[in-house]
Amino acid sequence: MGQRDDIFYSWQCVSLVTESNTTIDFLIKDETMMLCFLRKMHQLVYNSDSDCMKAYKLMKLKMKISYGAWQRSQTMTQFVFGAI
Repeated sequence: MGQRDDIFYSWQCVSLVTESNTTIDFLIKDETMMLCFLRKMHQLVYNSDSDCMKAYKLMKLKMKISYGAWQRSQTMTQFVFGAI
């Protein structure tokens, strides 16, 4: 059975809100492309080349832990300590 193309995870989504309150949603499944996209958006918005990837990687880790806990009907604490 092949992989479904319509399934995606929260860490693969980015939503941008324009000045006119229009939302532009991006679904980027490739992690390398997501990192490139986020870095470029950070540079454009903040006119800076600082490292914003640390925050993204932490957010992504938290979302993956939350998803794993949700799949097993556990709290995040139960999920993390159960994995140790």
